[in-house]
Amino acid sequence: MRTKAHSFILLLIIAPFFTAQAQMLTDLLDPMQQNSELLFGEGGNVEGSPYLYEEWVKGTIKDKEGNVFREVDMRIDIYNNDLVIKNELDEEMIFQSALLSGVEFTKDNTNYVFKRMTLPGGKKAKYVHVIYDSEEITLLQEFKKELFDPRKVNSTKAGYETTKEQKAKVIDSEVYWLSTKKGGKLEEVSIRKNPFFKAIDSNKAKDLKDFAKDNDIDLKNPADLRRLLKHYEEKMR
Repeated sequence: MRTKAHSFILLLIIAPFFTAQAQMLTDLLDPMQQNSELLFGEGGNVEGSPYLYEEWVKGTIKDKEGNVFREVDMRIDIYNNDLVIKNELDEEMIFQSALLSGVEFTKDNTNYVFKRMTLPGGKKAKYVHVIYDSEEITLLQEFKKELFDPRKVNSTKAGYETTKEQKAKVIDSEVYWLSTKKGGKLEEVSIRKNPFFKAIDSNKAKDLKDFAKDNDIDLKNPADLRRLLKHYEEKMR
């Protein structure tokens, strides 16, 4: 459960995690402490989860001042655009995301780097998965969570009836963004094989397809995407 603990109490709680940097980290906590459990928790009125991953992971937090905090129990609340941490008392606390530059963690033997950035057409910064980022090529993955509430659908137009007992549901989706030139504009890209290979380099699309086939590249796997793009930069350009 999330709590609005006072600064002194927060300092005592966080200290075992961040030692000398505890007071600095306390200053980054969000005093508003919005509680997703009101919607998504037990007894809530929404099916699904606001989090990128339901389970907690240990990771590294970086703020805009260059400070680094390691071995933090965390999870990213995609729906509310929040970073949530947990202390040893099992209490959840939210960071002021505007003060953070990004987070990094490992899950299922894959390293994930998330940065705070505003994507094309967006109005505010959000946590974006940086799959690949070199001087020439950038590939990003944007996670989205939207609510669909069947109770608000016009049952006559939709062709079915809704009841008060029905719950709203979380709709998950992903958008990929690609730039293939230094300082180039990010553009939305399909992750399906042929469109993706052409977006990288239309002249090398067949070579990329052959490499992916020969090396069992899974375009849904971030590690495989990095391997593909690294090979392209080193061997094909």
